[in-house]
Amino acid sequence: MAPGNGWDVIVAGGGPAGAITAWRLATAGMRTAIVDAARFPRDKACGGGVQVRASKWIPFEWQHVVRSAVYRADFSYKLGERFTRHYPDPIVYCVRRTEFDACLLDQARLAGAQVFEGVRVDRVEPVVESVRLDTSRGAMTARYVVGADGANSVAGKPLNSRENFYWQAAIYLEVAAGQLDTQPRGDSLRIDWASLPSGYAWTFPKDDFVNVGAGCPVALAKSLRRYLRDYLGSESLMQPAAAAGLRPSGHMLPTLTHRTIPAGKGLFLVGDAAGLVEPLTGEGISYACHSAALAARALVEYFDSAADATEAYAHSLKREIGYEIMLARRLLSLAVTFPRLFYRVFRSSDEVWVTFCRVLRGEMTFEHLRNRILGPLKVLGSTLDSLVDWGERRRVLGHVITGP
Repeated sequence: MAPGNGWDVIVAGGGPAGAITAWRLATAGMRTAIVDAARFPRDKACGGGVQVRASKWIPFEWQHVVRSAVYRADFSYKLGERFTRHYPDPIVYCVRRTEFDACLLDQARLAGAQVFEGVRVDRVEPVVESVRLDTSRGAMTARYVVGADGANSVAGKPLNSRENFYWQAAIYLEVAAGQLDTQPRGDSLRIDWASLPSGYAWTFPKDDFVNVGAGCPVALAKSLRRYLRDYLGSESLMQPAAAAGLRPSGHMLPTLTHRTIPAGKGLFLVGDAAGLVEPLTGEGISYACHSAALAARALVEYFDSAADATEAYAHSLKREIGYEIMLARRLLSLAVTFPRLFYRVFRSSDEVWVTFCRVLRGEMTFEHLRNRILGPLKVLGSTLDSLVDWGERRRVLGHVITGP
């Protein structure tokens, strides 16, 4: 079927945010289309760690694509001293994005959404009481468009410039277990902290695959390849010659700021397009799934009033997700300014570790975690925020000037 007109909602992007939005809209009886430039299953640059809290926002069975469940984390400080923490319940599920995304998109299709694969969206233009998409296979129009097209969102351009987000970058390798000299534990993720002034390196086990990567603010992105190489060497996962032959994939990670506009002009942004990457851990799938529920609810309840739908979505997004992301951003600044103190708190405080795990499971919030970490210092409020803002800028800028 060729793309055309007459849709209630067109979802630009068939990843988790787009697929779940479309599933919810189609289930509610809306004429819904998904447009994606790729053909699924397709690879997606991502670590593939899905925090358990995402489960409450995925409204159908998906556990068959989980490759491993993480119950423990092995931390290191600057590729040196290490400690391990355990939790009795899963905190992260590890998936291969080729399988995970295809699963979600299939469910949207089964719910009645029309899926157009291999169709690129070149331009999105709000017009009177509708939105027009110029695609590689012709024009499409709908009452509303949901932008679920990732960090470099075309659908989001009428609402936001790049300056409306805080940007991080990441690179990763997804390696077959048979290529590794050392096999990581299947129930444990591995995190290195503070080798760069901000960011971390990771290892996520995925049954017969392992995802290894590193992330940091875009200002430090030139350091990522060297950092990943050093991390691989410190872990003895592969022989240097084998590691040198691998080519990491990269992606950008946008986080909303007070300038970000999530909806307007008949457009609703979800997932990475809305800057819903949580900056402390770099995870975005759980908030992608959550925002899909919020956008679909607003469109179903207020379909006949674009203004009311926009207000409802913007309000719920700020209340349920935006506030949490802003708190995670404050914690990132704290961790960058006082990296060893942050490391020691996670190593020595059972209360902080348990709270962190419960945040990843969706049982507690980043406000709880911040209060646990700061203790009586939380009364300093904006004074402390100003201090850590200054400290973060100083550390990151110092690295940029002097180099790794």
